Amino acid sequence: MSSVFEDSVESFLAPVKKYLDDESVSEVLVNGPKEIFVERRGLLERVDAEFHDEQSLQACVRNIAQFVGRKIDDENPRLDARLPNGSR
Repeated sequence: MSSVFEDSVESFLAPVKKYLDDESVSEVLVNGPKEIFVERRGLLERVDAEFHDEQSLQACVRNIAQFVGRKIDDENPRLDARLPNGSR
């Protein structure tokens, strides 16, 4: 990632970056600022990572949605996205 926008996305993802970089993790699921799961070998496990608060998580989600060209709002409250580096 090299653009300012890409750097911004990476900064917002700091709480889960180590899981995004972990080749054994196939998916990262964030259900809330303190409710984060990763999938490894088909099994979900809750991890100790957390976002500072709900506003931090919402800012992260909005930034990612904009980055991948999706809209996140009350009608579309979920975001399923794959980043340019292949992270999901």
